[in-house]
Amino acid sequence: FGGISSSKSGSGSKKTKSSSKSNNDRKGTKKLTPREAERAKKQLLQRYGGDIQSGTQERIQNSLSSLPAPLQEAAKLYKEITQFEALIAPMTPADRNRLVPTIQFEMFQNDKLKLKALTEAHGYNERDLHNIYQRITWDASADAKAVGADIAGNKMKPELQERVSRACSIAVGATLATEESPRGKLLDVGCGH
Repeated sequence: FGGISSSKSGSGSKKTKSSSKSNNDRKGTKKLTPREAERAKKQLLQRYGGDIQSGTQERIQNSLSSLPAPLQEAAKLYKEITQFEALIAPMTPADRNRLVPTIQFEMFQNDKLKLKALTEAHGYNERDLHNIYQRITWDASADAKAVGADIAGNKMKPELQERVSRACSIAVGATLATEESPRGKLLDVGCGH
């Protein structure tokens, strides 16, 4: 492990530094001292408003708010419908009648009708709405991980960075618009570093 090892000499034991390769030399990154780690953590929290989870949620909300109004409304309805369906799915019909107010079922049915009208009017479908939430969530999560890695001073090994750069150039090249495919697309899943 590169830490302290114990060796017997005579009647007592003596602690010595191990001569094995230290953690600082592994993977081309430098391990932060406790002071540097604390400073990096404070910087990360500052960037995220004091709480990484709340900051990530805020980024998700900001991304949703930046969508065009009809898509924003459709995404909101999709979320509400999906959450309600997940809530009632494990219930028996008797439990639903007993536990869920009639007005809530009526609101649910109205929301489904509104969503259907929006999706038909604007050409959205359930998969599009699901993918919007997934993309926005992944982006916010990857951003948090990347910011943490950047602040902590973690960098990719040069050979890994070269492989990633080469893969990205191939992917981007494959998405360039051509006569056969006028609109190339690329989904960047993103995972920080």
